[in-house]
Amino acid sequence: MTIESYSRRSVYTALKEYCHHAKEHDFVELTRWHNEEGFDVTIDDKTYSFTDGQMECMVELWMYGSEEESRAFKAGYRAGLDRVADSIWSMKEKE
Repeated sequence: MTIESYSRRSVYTALKEYCHHAKEHDFVELTRWHNEEGFDVTIDDKTYSFTDGQMECMVELWMYGSEEESRAFKAGYRAGLDRVADSIWSMKEKE
């Protein structure tokens, strides 16, 4: 049996700052998968797992109808994922 140990990159924020429906201790945490192919999104007591492709598809649907915004977003989406992952990694290195 092989056991592997590693650290995962994640960022966390209080939800209250973004959602007027949130309670005082509600939060969102975004964790990059160790294999760099997706994210876990935790909102309070629920965790959702999405591959990079699934996240990209959701954003595409969100932006549907605004072709100019969608094109601009898609152009920066992959770079944005890399920046998120790099930011998370930088925060972990400072700990």
